[in-house]
Amino acid sequence: MPDTPTSGAGSFESDGRQYLRFFCTDGYYEVHELQAEGKKRMRTEEWLRGIRFIADAP
Repeated sequence: MPDTPTSGAGSFESDGRQYLRFFCTDGYYEVHELQAEGKKRMRTEEWLRGIRFIADAP
């Protein structure tokens, strides 16, 4: 975890292929596995292949 986050607390960062990070006031959490409600657990890389991020959604 870096000493100084590059983004504001409450935001996230991803390359859309391999990593997903959620920023907090003193660094970030990097997600390695996740499980959507009613779905199987999967690695972040697998999940990112099937999700589409919408930038600046209303």
